[in-house]
Amino acid sequence: MVDDLVTKELDEPYRVHTSRAEYRLLLRQDNADRRLTPIAARLGLVDRERMDRLERKEARIAQAEAWLRSARLAPERVNPYLLGMGQTAVRETTPAHRLLARPGVTLNGLRMLAGEKGFAAEVSEQVELASLYAGYISQQQRQVERARSQENAVLPDWIDYSGIQGLRTEARIKLARHRPATLGQASRLAGVTASDLAVLMVQLRKAQAAYEREEINPAALQTARRDYEAVQLLSGDHRYELIAQNTGLTAAEIAHSRAVLDLKQTAIHAPFSGVINERLVEEGQQVAAGETCLTLLDVSRVRVKAAVLESDLGAVEIGRGIRVRVAAWPEESFEGRIARIYPAVDEEGGTGFVEADLPNADGRLKPGMYAEIRIEGTFYENRLAVPAGAVVVRDERPLVFRIRDGRAQWTYVDLGREADGWQEITSGISEGDTVAVTGNVTLAHDVPVRASMIE
Repeated sequence: MVDDLVTKELDEPYRVHTSRAEYRLLLRQDNADRRLTPIAARLGLVDRERMDRLERKEARIAQAEAWLRSARLAPERVNPYLLGMGQTAVRETTPAHRLLARPGVTLNGLRMLAGEKGFAAEVSEQVELASLYAGYISQQQRQVERARSQENAVLPDWIDYSGIQGLRTEARIKLARHRPATLGQASRLAGVTASDLAVLMVQLRKAQAAYEREEINPAALQTARRDYEAVQLLSGDHRYELIAQNTGLTAAEIAHSRAVLDLKQTAIHAPFSGVINERLVEEGQQVAAGETCLTLLDVSRVRVKAAVLESDLGAVEIGRGIRVRVAAWPEESFEGRIARIYPAVDEEGGTGFVEADLPNADGRLKPGMYAEIRIEGTFYENRLAVPAGAVVVRDERPLVFRIRDGRAQWTYVDLGREADGWQEITSGISEGDTVAVTGNVTLAHDVPVRASMIE
């Protein structure tokens, strides 16, 4: 508050708002005891019993975080819990810390699924918040470290801001008026941007190097600057700037420039074209930098994941065609090609996985749809095959009934590959032979038959 009153231009009563606090994600009310109790203990403001209580809490939080990092939950155990909350099911064993990052999932809920005893509410609350906002918290911690490294960089009182190239006019005016002692103080001046601070940092390094080489005499520089400014004022070089400053024109121009910049920053530009899948904010709602406003999907092409039996993986390769059907359009097929084959096989299910890209210009295929997939197999040319129903087994040997001169001839055969209702025959019959396809289960050898052709 004192810093704001000294460095900011306040034209209304000062109000203490939580939104004005720096690093709000770190300065939360739920972790106030963890942040402030150690400081109070060093100042002798809390007794040993309270400090012991905090240390026991910290130990339980560390225990809970260690369990999250090591625990993994199988799909059959966790999916009923996820589906009950409207969450997407998982397909493989998943680390507990990834599950906890999902909205609605609780630490004690995962502990129950793992057959473990739950943690106290004060422990689970801290661990759940840290997991849910982990990305934002780590980003803010980096900002704290960066600000801490710049906080104590001293700005010499003799520095001439009007002569620094790269500083905006507003920044020059504010810096010259307030004369901040450090770069940290300068960063908190209204109207001084990050780019201005970068220019100051570069100028500070150059000035420090020149001062160490004894190329700068502070007293002589101060005298020369005063003489120069007096000459400029007397000669009228700054007459119009002084008039603008005294009449409030400069402040009005700065306010107008900031309003134009704020208006430009209200537009949200997506990195790619797509369709809004989920909107997380409402019209008129205030949002902060880095806050997620919506999820955007590009559905012009979709990626399909398919399970393949381990025994069939040898017949699958990248570039092989696939045909996809979904329940919404059962009579229509969507075609694509395999783009990726997973390098590992699921040990429990004995299946591998492939991914294929499909064009989806009309957007009919939706992410999350269940699909029936047929993968293009290997082509075998010049192979002899019969309908699978033509093959029967007698005395544990496969055979077909070949029709010759109106009689069924019992003929043993050797079998090859089978696919899509057809059976390959490697020996026993020849191309052009007529075989019985139906009614052959109880058929005997060398009996008369009346055959008809099947297309």
